[in-house]
Amino acid sequence: LFFYINLLRMNIQILAQNNYIYNNMNTEEIIYDLENLGFMNEKESRKKSNEIKSMTNIYIKEYMTYLHLVQLYDKHCLRSKKYSINTFIDNILKDGYKPYYLNN
Repeated sequence: LFFYINLLRMNIQILAQNNYIYNNMNTEEIIYDLENLGFMNEKESRKKSNEIKSMTNIYIKEYMTYLHLVQLYDKHCLRSKKYSINTFIDNILKDGYKPYYLNN
């Protein structure tokens, strides 16, 4: 559950950043989305809103890593049944962070 809530938060941040850049979303709209869609409190939403607006972190790498891990999960757990979900997650945790393009 924790993994999926964090994943949702990351996707909401990506969406908010996209809306800020391309749809001229204002600060209050960003905060509203982060609070109501991303399960953040007001303080955390304001902090993330400032981060999104400052463009100090662009979330492309995180999103690409997520997409790659989903693709690996689909390939190794669902289609080929090479790994159980527990083994798949254990392998990721055991090996530590690797850039998505090295995570085969």
